[in-house]
Amino acid sequence: VILRGGGDTQVRRRPDSRFVLKAFFDSQEIYHPSANLLLRSAAAEAHAPVAVILTGMGNDGTAGARDFAARNLPVLVQEPGTCAVDGMPCSAIREGLATAVLPAAALGRKLNTWLNP
Repeated sequence: VILRGGGDTQVRRRPDSRFVLKAFFDSQEIYHPSANLLLRSAAAEAHAPVAVILTGMGNDGTAGARDFAARNLPVLVQEPGTCAVDGMPCSAIREGLATAVLPAAALGRKLNTWLNP
């Protein structure tokens, strides 16, 4: 999913147990779309989500990754040396939240093995 700039998106569970992405434009987050809001909502709503933090500036995603770590859920992080901008991955790594640090292509392969065992 590619989120629209200027706003934020959260994962929500519908009464029929299906998931929807809810867009809104009134959050107090610094970055929009906010990786923190997206990850925090996924950690709260889904049974077995996986966080993936890719290239990006600042520490967005780190607070959301903390919610994943608190539930012992995987946090996959792009190897900083393969990032265009390594702020977000480095922040998650520094906080000790990454369960795996891999180049982007390897992250894709890892996700694929989990989805297609």
